Amino acid sequence: MIAGTQAFALCPRLLASVTPTHLAQQGGLTESTSTILQTAGILVGIILAGVFVGAFVRRWLASRTDQPVGFTLSDLRDMHAAGDLTDVEFRAARDALVASVKRRSTEEAAKSSKQPSQLKSR
Repeated sequence: MIAGTQAFALCPRLLASVTPTHLAQQGGLTESTSTILQTAGILVGIILAGVFVGAFVRRWLASRTDQPVGFTLSDLRDMHAAGDLTDVEFRAARDALVASVKRRSTEEAAKSSKQPSQLKSR
């Protein structure tokens, strides 16, 4: 592949023929050049639209992911088995974790039951 400056050095005649003065002498842009520019503009527009749609979808998916609970029950069991948690601490953490999971599932069920009714009212 030839670097940009090397390509210019190899094609001085081509560069000299594509000057604004030359285009003006030839009557402006030709039909094929105009078609190429229109096609390039459409492609750039499609690419920009794709970038915006991709960013929107990515943001939407990121907002829908569940936040991590912190510790899993398996993590608590491992810490208890390693002696990092006493029996009382393990039971308290386990009960808090179970309550958190139940609360989340109840909230998600309430959200999903509200969504269809909101769509019907609009």
